[in-house]
Parts: sequence; structure tokens; C-alpha cells
Amino acid sequence: MSYQPLISVVTIVLNDLEGLRKTFNSVIKQTYSNVEYIVIDGGSNDGSAEFIKDNASSFSFSLSEKDKGIADAFNKGIAQAKGKWILFLNAGDTLISASILQEVAPALILSHDLSIVYGKINLVDDQNKTLKTFGRAFDLKTFKREMNIPHQATFHNAKLFDELGLYDLKYKYCMDYEFLLRIKKPDFKFVNMVISNMAEGGVSQQDPKEVYKEFNKVKKKHLKSSNFKLNMDLYENMLRYRLSKLKQRFL
Repeated sequence: MSYQPLISVVTIVLNDLEGLRKTFNSVIKQTYSNVEYIVIDGGSNDGSAEFIKDNASSFSFSLSEKDKGIADAFNKGIAQAKGKWILFLNAGDTLISASILQEVAPALILSHDLSIVYGKINLVDDQNKTLKTFGRAFDLKTFKREMNIPHQATFHNAKLFDELGLYDLKYKYCMDYEFLLRIKKPDFKFVNMVISNMAEGGVSQQDPKEVYKEFNKVKKKHLKSSNFKLNMDLYENMLRYRLSKLKQRFL
């Protein structure tokens, strides 16, 4: 493979030193050579800022300062990214193997005009045991009901942020879904491989009802969904969430 598109990996962190270490190690060990690594720290006081400073030579850009939330941190990373493709890998999330960026690069080359290339993720516990795998071929009907594109396995064509703007700071959980819904003709390519592990217990998993309510606000804005449909979506999503937690408990 002669041409290797530059991939920008953006990690955001706030008081998660152990998670940052795991993410950092999974990125710097990549065999793919054309990677830039950007880390945005929201003003941590647990040693994360010191870790970033001590490893400054491994980052293309690093920043430690208070921000206005996840969307703001993402936007700061985007502003520094020079890559053709941008992957957001939050502290605690890890690339599945040292060769995964090398393996997905051919799909990125073939899809250079597309908006999104994405794969699958494993939801893992603190022992790195896989609890569930997310990600499947794109289906517009399902996408309009729920966010089914895992951002930890999503390569965003950098041109999108020039064309559509940045993430909206008023969304606490669903800024990625809201952003993707701005794409009027979704040209998304699915690659059938696990890209990364997502740590259990992230922000979006701590208060699922509030997350689904915010999803409904996004759908109301972009899809003009009726209140009845939004209420049914909320009920269905909460039911599926509770069933999945019951399944995990029994297993």
C-alpha cells in the first residue's frame, strides 16, 4: 500500500488517568505509520495532565484546560486535526489490536469520497471481557430510530466539519448523532471488523433515560418526528436497555 492517508486520532479525557493510559498505549503501538495523535484534557486533577506532559513527544498536539463539555473538547481536537480521517477515541476506549488501523486503511482509501467509514466495537468490562458487540451494515430506517454508528469505530472524513460545522455544544450526550443527521444523503460505508473496545460505564451509560430524551430532541429537530413516535422510541429504547442489563446480570 503506497498511499497512506493521514488518520487523526483524538482522545478527550477528564480525570481518568487509568483510562487515558490504556487508550494511549493502544494508539502509540499502531503499526500504521501515518497517524497523528491529539489529546484534549478538560482540566484534570488526577494526574492525567501530568501524564500528558510527560508523554508530550507522542502527541501531535495536546491541551489541558477547562472546557464546556464533550462537544467542546471534540471541537478543540478537530481544530488541530490535519488528517483526511478523524477517529474519536475517548479515554478508556482502546483500539482492538496494534494492526487495526493498518487493516482498515485500504477501506479508507477506496472510500476517499465518502463521509463516514465505520466498523464494530466491543463493550468491555474492567477485566477487558467482551459484554456485547455493536455495529452492523447501515440501515437508514434504524438510524432514524436510534444512533447505531459507534463513534469509537467511526472514521469521519475531515471535509464534513468544513461543510457542516462543528459539534453543537448544547448537547451533552448526543452531539455525534445530531452531527450525522445533518448529512442529508448518508454515504456511510460499513467495514465488518471490530475496530475498538469501549469501556463499560461511560457518560452515556450512566443515565440512559436522559440520553434517550436528548436523542428525541435531536430527532425532533432533524426528522420532525411526532411526539407519539418519540415517546414510543423512548419506551422501546429503555425496554431494550433494561433487557440487555438483565441479560448481562444473568450471564
